[in-house]
Amino acid sequence: MAVGEIVLSIMFYIRPTLSLSKRLGVRLDTHEASSAKPRLLTEWYGNDFRLGHASFVMFINPDTCLPVVMKAVPYRDLICRFQAHLTAYLQALGWADATRAIGPQFAEGTEYLKTRDRSTLGVAVELIKQLQTEHEYGLLDLNAPAKMS
Repeated sequence: MAVGEIVLSIMFYIRPTLSLSKRLGVRLDTHEASSAKPRLLTEWYGNDFRLGHASFVMFINPDTCLPVVMKAVPYRDLICRFQAHLTAYLQALGWADATRAIGPQFAEGTEYLKTRDRSTLGVAVELIKQLQTEHEYGLLDLNAPAKMS
């Protein structure tokens, strides 16, 4: 590596809400990982919510506003389950290239950062409100969270 050469690592960045970070048992880094823009589909905001007695998490990408909903429990392996679910979800959407592109980031690890984009959180909150309304009217199958995404 030459002097002054910039090396961009491909990390998986999760920006959980405070309540989700407590449930995950992780500390949030206060610094930004890099001044460079993360690659597409490497940064995800996470927000936990309830539908009836069941706990769910919505992950949303700030660049695409792509929501991914999944059951929250058990929290200890939520991020591993999210990575596997995301890969399968993108393949189901026909994004095989995106799946190959984000594959290496899983090996690099996960970094937990504080939320910084309130508009992304606002979109997630509005989508969660929509899901809660659909649940109240009996329009959701809580056993198929992939259909909520």
